[in-house]
Amino acid sequence: MTKRGPTFFAKALSRYFFEYLPTERGLSKETIQSYRDAISLLLDFCEKKRGIRRDQLEVSDLSRELIESFLRWLEQEKGNSIPTRNQRRAAINAFFKFLQYEDPGCVSLYQQIRVIPPKKYEQKVIPHLSEEAIQTVFEQLDLTTRAGRRDFAFLSLFYESAARAS
Repeated sequence: MTKRGPTFFAKALSRYFFEYLPTERGLSKETIQSYRDAISLLLDFCEKKRGIRRDQLEVSDLSRELIESFLRWLEQEKGNSIPTRNQRRAAINAFFKFLQYEDPGCVSLYQQIRVIPPKKYEQKVIPHLSEEAIQTVFEQLDLTTRAGRRDFAFLSLFYESAARAS
């Protein structure tokens, strides 16, 4: 039995994570880990649902249909929310954008995958304080003290710049 070397897909994946993202793109470790999680989930899906071992996965095994099935699997079986599903899609999209330059012979396939749209969802409206409520908060400050003036300055800055607590 002859041993097979790493597939083109495996080589491209290594270059993507160890050279391209940290060096050429300068992404943070956290972003790279997030992208890695998305690709790892895709590899799990290919193994568990399609019977394609991750060490044997080739670019030819990938298709728009496979990626769309993967995204449905994330929502339906893994219980991912739509924003999380969209984040995973974006990470996969970034990898296929990279592959367009690594393997120009399959650009059509990569473009078919990259045009999968994000799923729409109703975003939660974050409640905010009314002007009257803001006025009530400002009225609670004692402007005759140093701490009161400091708090007023901070609150005014946050309010005027629409800063968020996060």
